[in-house]
Amino acid sequence: MAQVRREGLSLISNGITKRPDGSEVPPVVDIIFVHGLNGHPENTWRGETGRPSGEKAKRSCNIMKFWSKKRETVSQKVFWPHVFLREDIKNARIFTYGYNANVAEGFLKGSNQNNIYNHGRDLAAKFQRELGEDNHYPIIFVVHSLGGIIVKDAIHQSRFLRERTKLVVFFGTPH
Repeated sequence: MAQVRREGLSLISNGITKRPDGSEVPPVVDIIFVHGLNGHPENTWRGETGRPSGEKAKRSCNIMKFWSKKRETVSQKVFWPHVFLREDIKNARIFTYGYNANVAEGFLKGSNQNNIYNHGRDLAAKFQRELGEDNHYPIIFVVHSLGGIIVKDAIHQSRFLRERTKLVVFFGTPH
């Protein structure tokens, strides 16, 4: 997996699959994860999972198998868009988007002077520049907290995003 950058778009999976004849199948959708207030583009999407220990530590498509069988498990933190989602939706390009969402850097010292409008404008401009206007894959956003508000504002400001966004999954976003 490529390094997840603190700010901007980071590619997690390119979504290119191979046919049996070896030819490449391009992705069909872009899935973009946007963190929330005081979040991080990778750490926000990490979670602990109980996994079988030893040789059986490989992921199964059905995680319920792990819960239904009595086995010794090892708890580990996984970046689930990379570990699970790219296996479950192989033909999706998966990205994270990072921005400065820190409220304070030190004792009573504000960190970021950007408002929601500025964050939304930056997000829309970066997506249009980095994803390319000639790319017409539909976009699915998975957003948390402040990230949801910023994505809503970016969609409002950008015709490029309005035309391509097909779904937004909100987690803990105040509306």
